[in-house]
Amino acid sequence: MSVTSESGPNFDFGSLEELDPSLSNGFKIIYEREVPFEVRCHNGDEQSGHGGSLELIKVKILTIGGDDCLSAIRMELSSEVDLFFHYQHLVDDRTFPKIQETQKLMVDLSDYPAILVRMLNACIKEPHINLGIFTMVNDSEARLDFIQNMEYKFVELMYCICVRSPEDSVQQHITYRYNSMKQKLSVMQARLHEINNLVKIKNPSLLLQLQKTSVLPATHTLTSAVYGNSTNGAGGGSFYHGASRESSNTSVNMGNTMASSGSSVGAGSIGVFQKPFR
Repeated sequence: MSVTSESGPNFDFGSLEELDPSLSNGFKIIYEREVPFEVRCHNGDEQSGHGGSLELIKVKILTIGGDDCLSAIRMELSSEVDLFFHYQHLVDDRTFPKIQETQKLMVDLSDYPAILVRMLNACIKEPHINLGIFTMVNDSEARLDFIQNMEYKFVELMYCICVRSPEDSVQQHITYRYNSMKQKLSVMQARLHEINNLVKIKNPSLLLQLQKTSVLPATHTLTSAVYGNSTNGAGGGSFYHGASRESSNTSVNMGNTMASSGSSVGAGSIGVFQKPFR
């Protein structure tokens, strides 16, 4: 099965991606995309409020073995809004028969990754028809429901039981994501410097014009462009309203943590990250 991922800049980060903690124990990534899920918290017998916030959740699907002899499948869910949000859904040849019987699935373990990919892509393509509801049941367990809106009723297609990743695993993923972003930024800055020198030699007047017209946008402008205008009640602004609202506290906490720890965050300084209250 080929890897499905979001397109990005044409830079070679293969050696960096090999350090991904998700690839431990022989797993390989076959799917990696951001999917819009409605995230809910479950308190007692009833869910808090009438609904959750719509957030972009990064989903990875990893497997062990080939297409015809899969031995294990793991789906990881993480968030850029909350760095400590990290859940996983693990299925192997021992646990799949129970899932197959409980949900009356008519597929084998080898077809299970394709079913998950189809559900996730449907949530991306038609988020108002194919819904992904992620409900945090308690501190350690959550449930991901795939629901189809039939206009006259909601039909549950399937669900996945997820568990929160161990604390040490979460710390490893945070450290990897920080160091990965730091190294990618360094590579891109070096590439930009090369292009700047090339333009300076070939066309100095063009470089001066670019330097005069290049103005960095304000922070609030970037926030509005990514998450939408929180005061807008319709369109793209309302789609990311929940993510924009929840991102501020996490961003401030993360910024304070980075400022206090400096640029020396590495494998030996995982403990500087503190889990915020969600």
